[in-house]
Amino acid sequence: MTFKYSLIDDNSNLTIGYCNTVQFSNTPIHLLANQLVLNLFTFTEEFKSYIIQRKESFSRLAYIGILNKHHHVIGKYPIFIHDDIKYHQLGFPAIPVHVHLNISSDYIPSVKQLQLWERWRESRPTKKNEWAVYDEESKRDWLNIVSLYNDFYRIQQANKSVNHHFELDGTCIVDYSSFFCAIGEAVNGAGGYFGKNIYSMIDCTYGGYGALAPFTLVWMNSHIAKNNLDQQAWQKEIEAVRQQNTFIGEEDFLGEIGDRPLIDAIVENLERVGVTVILR
Repeated sequence: MTFKYSLIDDNSNLTIGYCNTVQFSNTPIHLLANQLVLNLFTFTEEFKSYIIQRKESFSRLAYIGILNKHHHVIGKYPIFIHDDIKYHQLGFPAIPVHVHLNISSDYIPSVKQLQLWERWRESRPTKKNEWAVYDEESKRDWLNIVSLYNDFYRIQQANKSVNHHFELDGTCIVDYSSFFCAIGEAVNGAGGYFGKNIYSMIDCTYGGYGALAPFTLVWMNSHIAKNNLDQQAWQKEIEAVRQQNTFIGEEDFLGEIGDRPLIDAIVENLERVGVTVILR
């Protein structure tokens, strides 16, 4: 049987089980009160044996794995399970059951993000700018998927020479997330990753993500970004990140400032690490 999700134990790396639908509580309360429902969840025999032998509680660090059509993990989300269930005493369910768990997590995927994974289950995008049809919030979700997917499939490419040119298609760059979707594809092809914010983009320029600074980035149709990536666009993204961090109870130590037009900040940061940006 083909499943869409797996639950993976961090300590043993064993697959705890599989299911086809997951539900997170969307109540805006502290994450310790969040619930995860694994619908018609099937425990694996390997994990059953592991728990019975070690007599461990079910409380543990685990990962929700996103499975592709070949049943391979293409992305995963860490969660901590707080339920102190002792299956070695109670016995495991003999049939698929709805498993309700109390969890905490640094990041809980939105309903839209889980929906977007459906497209990635089939294959990585084969055409650039597939993300352009989505609204701003959905593009943030797309970018997070790109980041998680490429954690599994990123190929350590040879560092590029100083004379290598990348062409950035600026046709659809109208907000913060769309720039990072576009630069990822400029460097690494459709569905490619090259950072999801300014800090991670700069990290990517140091190598291992398809391009090593110094290199040249030719930004085509840059006038579209000039008209859209202003200071207000940057402040809007900063506020969205701040709200997310407030929800998960984190302080934003690396918060961006938003003190000038976003396009200026992007160009300045790239040039600071040796990238030549040509606006066309």
